[in-house]
Amino acid sequence: MHIRFYYLCKNTSNHMIKPIYSPAADRYENGMKYRRCGKSGILLPEISLGFWHNFGDVNTLSNSMDMAHYAFDHGICHFDLANNYGPSYGSAEETFGLHALP
Repeated sequence: MHIRFYYLCKNTSNHMIKPIYSPAADRYENGMKYRRCGKSGILLPEISLGFWHNFGDVNTLSNSMDMAHYAFDHGICHFDLANNYGPSYGSAEETFGLHALP
């Protein structure tokens, strides 16, 4: 499955489109360890990316996307969100939602 992300990156003089993101082909084979979650059989990575204070209004969309892409390229496929993550409250969820836009 190919996931493609298009987004605008704010430049000092204008807006520009960043290149289309394609996940690393070896993202599940590069050393990340996964563990079974209960009896469900779901495999989760040993490391999760929390969106608490590093996403939302405190960072540019471009920087947030770069962090999420880097994590995903290195086998992290679990992202921790809550309805009050930000700052401001809820902005981390809004930022993550922009990652999923086609």
